[in-house]
Amino acid sequence: MAQANRIVIVGEPGEASCEALAESALRMGKPSEVVSGPAAIKEPGSGRIVLTAGAFALDATIRKVADALLDKR
Repeated sequence: MAQANRIVIVGEPGEASCEALAESALRMGKPSEVVSGPAAIKEPGSGRIVLTAGAFALDATIRKVADALLDKR
């Protein structure tokens, strides 16, 4: 996480595990966003991005978000 420009967390905003990941990013001084799917990504995939997921994120959704971030580069 130290070398990342930002953190993208796959899951539902407000869900406890996603919020804990966002708080950890904030403590490291990194911007983060919680996205429920590819359409929710606010910024294009620039710089070094750490992709992580909350406890209840589905594998298929994580893959779709990863693909969308790669496509937006």
